[in-house]
Amino acid sequence: MSPEFLIFMLLCRGQDCDLLQVEPAFSYVSEQECNAAAAAKAASLTDTVELQAYGSVARILCVRELRTIAEVEELHVVIANAIVHVEPNDGSSFVAILDKGARVLVTGHVDGSQWDRVLMSDGSSGFVYADRLRKIGGSRAVAATQAEPTQHAVQVVPPP
Repeated sequence: MSPEFLIFMLLCRGQDCDLLQVEPAFSYVSEQECNAAAAAKAASLTDTVELQAYGSVARILCVRELRTIAEVEELHVVIANAIVHVEPNDGSSFVAILDKGARVLVTGHVDGSQWDRVLMSDGSSGFVYADRLRKIGGSRAVAATQAEPTQHAVQVVPPP
């Protein structure tokens, strides 16, 4: 599963605020899981902040990790049945299943992951593992269309 929610601490002194990630090695799949972990660790996290930033007001937050999507328009074929998820993580609910052999328009690649955003026939979008798709018209197909036309040998036979 890909990371979704992270625990941060908002430290403010007057109107000057900083946002610090307190557990760089940990991430949580859901907001509920993150909030439960933050609540369980609140006392120790607040003590740490008071030692490091005396006079600051601290607030513990669960922040959702945002991912950048590189916008594209590429026709792909589904090479293995694929579940279309609401969000680019396998813990999110699914909205459709793409059957092997179906064609689908990929509208974005999620940076730093193996997820592609796809446009479905009803106009909605979802996310699919990129390894379930293959781009149509890859470099081999383009090279074939740019090649010289095939010439056939023709024997001219005079009429009798």
